[in-house]
Amino acid sequence: MSPSQRRPERSRSKFGFVVVLVVVVVGSITSIGISAAGVFSSATQAATSDTVGGGDQTSVPVQLGNGGGDQTSVPVQLGNGGGDQTSGPVQLGNGGGDQTSGPVQLGNGGPESSLSPIAVSIARSGSPRYSSNYGVVSASFSASYSGSDGSGVTIDWSGVAGTNSGVSITPTIPCSSLPGTVTATAHDQTGHFGSSSITLDACPTPIAIGVVTGNRSYNANFVQLALAVTSSASGGLAPYVYAWSGANLVYPSSEPTTNLILTCQLYATEITITATDANGQTSRTNVAVAPCPGEIKVSTSSSIVYSGSGSATVSLSSTILGGQGALTLKWIGPQGWTSTQANPTATFACSALPSVVSLYVSDESRHFSSSSVNIPACPAR
Repeated sequence: MSPSQRRPERSRSKFGFVVVLVVVVVGSITSIGISAAGVFSSATQAATSDTVGGGDQTSVPVQLGNGGGDQTSVPVQLGNGGGDQTSGPVQLGNGGGDQTSGPVQLGNGGPESSLSPIAVSIARSGSPRYSSNYGVVSASFSASYSGSDGSGVTIDWSGVAGTNSGVSITPTIPCSSLPGTVTATAHDQTGHFGSSSITLDACPTPIAIGVVTGNRSYNANFVQLALAVTSSASGGLAPYVYAWSGANLVYPSSEPTTNLILTCQLYATEITITATDANGQTSRTNVAVAPCPGEIKVSTSSSIVYSGSGSATVSLSSTILGGQGALTLKWIGPQGWTSTQANPTATFACSALPSVVSLYVSDESRHFSSSSVNIPACPAR
């Protein structure tokens, strides 16, 4: 065979060599691609074991080398969570040189959530408001919070204020349940919660008033009464303001200890003392006033029996009303006659008649009254 005939054959051999080489290179690339796929599969499984949820995944560009030198790092972005994931470089190689390993960064669904407590604080506005003489108390409370994004936060109240909801409450609390605490608890939709409490002191004790009455004295004819009184309040919140009142009180007074001037009455009456404390709460006490004795009223009468010996026997009688305390009586008649009996009998000589016999009456307050009877002369014989 001539040389000119063999040249085409050599050309076919070269073409066949090129085909074989391409097949070998493609096969290598395919093999490398399969190996890289195995690496990504392992990385993805490792990330999946640490995360939950699923979001859109970022594509993974892979750069493969086919030479014998160091390989260029390959950035790989993987994610399986709710947000975009940070890329992580992966270095792969298929050549003859040493390969540099590439760290992989995997996402796990965004920032970790933590159930840190919500900070709650309670404020009390205004002063407590008490019912009559400290039966119940009303107070206003409000709650504020921090540590939550504010999504769906609810506030529940408990304790001596009862069960309530809302940022602000104004409960009415029986004083018998105090001292005690009021608690506010805040919850949000993510499960965060927190609480705070405020302590309420006991209510003041009810106001009580003690009154002691002292001496009684009267003016002339028992028109007015001066009554000594001493009062003192306890409970509530000092200081106290006092006020005396009554239908027959001549001069009102605001002194706890004083002499009250009253109009005398012949029947029992009452006066009232009111004590008001610093919280504006009041208490009242009634004081009984005994009837005034009234003006002393005396009436007298007599009966006379004359004897033939020139004398007259006089039987005296009296009726006495009014006066204070024990009464003192004294009869005075002619010839220096006296008696302290209410209904005495006296004998007078006819020579001393006619005359007058008088009865004088006084009481412990030195009020007095008198009455007289006439004793006529003895009949002529």
